[in-house]
Amino acid sequence: MTLLDQNDVPHTVDESVRVIFFAREMEGGKVIQALLAEQGPAYLTKNRALYVADIHEMPSLIAKMIAIPKMQDERPYPTLLDRDGKATAAFPSEEGRVTILKLNRLKVVGIEYRGSVAGLKEAVAKR
Repeated sequence: MTLLDQNDVPHTVDESVRVIFFAREMEGGKVIQALLAEQGPAYLTKNRALYVADIHEMPSLIAKMIAIPKMQDERPYPTLLDRDGKATAAFPSEEGRVTILKLNRLKVVGIEYRGSVAGLKEAVAKR
């Protein structure tokens, strides 16, 4: 799977990726953003993680004119965007929570749902 981030840079989920943080809605996205604001953008690299956001339900005009430019200005880390909902359609999710997909050589070996920064850190630490 390859997705573009907020700066239109392509990122591919390959064998090096161990964790995918996935947000289907704004509440989960806010938790991931709080984690990365606290830990810094290197947290993703250190943990071989990607942050994927499903924005397909966002009106395209809002996405183009407001949301994506705001992401470009405020996020020094890549946020991979599923703009049409197809790439992440099979990803499980729970309302208000972040889905943490744990991978080993592209195979999902664990799925957790967390709704707090502490919960995200705990889930990543117990790989």
